[in-house]
Amino acid sequence: NLPQAIVTQPCEVASANGKLDLSIPILKPNGNRTKTRDIQIDYTTNWQKIHWRAIVSAYSSSPFFEIFEKELAPLYSLKDTLLVDFNTKVLTKLFECIGHTVSLSYSNSYISEDKFTFDFRNSLSPKKRLQRPDNNFKPAPYYQVFQQKHGFLANLSFLDLIMNEGPAALSIIKEALLHQINRSISNIYFPVSFKNPLLPISIIPALCIDILRVT
Repeated sequence: NLPQAIVTQPCEVASANGKLDLSIPILKPNGNRTKTRDIQIDYTTNWQKIHWRAIVSAYSSSPFFEIFEKELAPLYSLKDTLLVDFNTKVLTKLFECIGHTVSLSYSNSYISEDKFTFDFRNSLSPKKRLQRPDNNFKPAPYYQVFQQKHGFLANLSFLDLIMNEGPAALSIIKEALLHQINRSISNIYFPVSFKNPLLPISIIPALCIDILRVT
């Protein structure tokens, strides 16, 4: 059960002009009372074509684009009704690309903060008053296509990392985790932003070490 503010967070990729937001248009059948699991994808605009063109433009010259293109392109031909279904498929495929299997599970009710050692549900909130700094994560620099033009852009979509670093993505994420969380990781809970299936890198570490809880 996620705060509605979290599901509006867009995916960010590195384009020739800097950070670019990619956000899937949504429909809420019951207005603001719509549960996250019931949010639908709006196909009124051809967002799939727009998003894929943006990804190709941003990463066609990246080291691993040709390898992952055939794996990711079919995702943008899917016609899932529910955003959660599309999101799950994207997450699963991204980790398959780096040879890492994840198991997604979904809670049926809100779980209180005291049940988890680390709770990242507010890490994606666009509202500053709800944001909580993550003291266990420090972005580790890696190669980016437009780095000479824009410098290193931290905490973009996980897509940016795998397109530029491929299988090394896992090691880079672990490097970004501070020693405390590497030693004591257990019982982690964090959100998948349902309008952002290509999660920002700072939310990915729990996935990479086989600890996943998703609402």
